Amino acid sequence: MENQITKTNHPDLRERTQLLASRIYEHLSHKRDSLLGKSPIQQLLRCSSAVAANFRSAIQGSSDAEFYSKICLVTEGCDETLFWLDFLARIRVLDDAEIAGIRDEAEDLVKIFTKVRVRFRYRVESLE
Repeated sequence: MENQITKTNHPDLRERTQLLASRIYEHLSHKRDSLLGKSPIQQLLRCSSAVAANFRSAIQGSSDAEFYSKICLVTEGCDETLFWLDFLARIRVLDDAEIAGIRDEAEDLVKIFTKVRVRFRYRVESLE
């Protein structure tokens, strides 16, 4: 991202995190899965929606430290989303080609939020 992320509302990232969660939900809502596939699917739904929820919470944070803490959760959630996408593809519940766009978006968000986390870590450490 070109402009520096601050604690202000970022409609683009807010929309992208919500869109990621809703795309995953829409994609999975049509799946008929086995009993073994249900738990990983639920994990994917939980972590992808947590990304959007934690980003909303981060931008409402009352301090840089709170923002940093929530952005760490967002970054971890994006990475966990990638894990479950890969896992479900590996056990053949999802097809790699079907989820390529979703996976690309999750990877982009990991990169963005990792950069934000690094920037704010230094900012929070300088305040201590």
